[in-house]
Amino acid sequence: MIAARRAAGREFFVLRKGGAIGLATYDQFRNGNGYAHATERTIPVSPEPCGRGAGRERRGIAFHARPGFDVAARYPEVGRKFDGWIDPVLMMKRIG
Repeated sequence: MIAARRAAGREFFVLRKGGAIGLATYDQFRNGNGYAHATERTIPVSPEPCGRGAGRERRGIAFHARPGFDVAARYPEVGRKFDGWIDPVLMMKRIG
């Protein structure tokens, strides 16, 4: 996956702090020419910081709202984490 993204001109970013590792990457939102101008970013972290609130919804939304991202959709109970349902949020920002 790393090689494919780099070949497409995209990158992976890694942060190591103590024993915790964070990763950030981005790619085309979906396959196909219709999505050629939309990207999706992913920011997973290693298990060590899990459960400490780093990914709580309000903080995540506020983090992305500061540079101008707006909530575009909310997907209620489509995922599970720590034996509970999660509601992923899709945020968007038009550039250009």
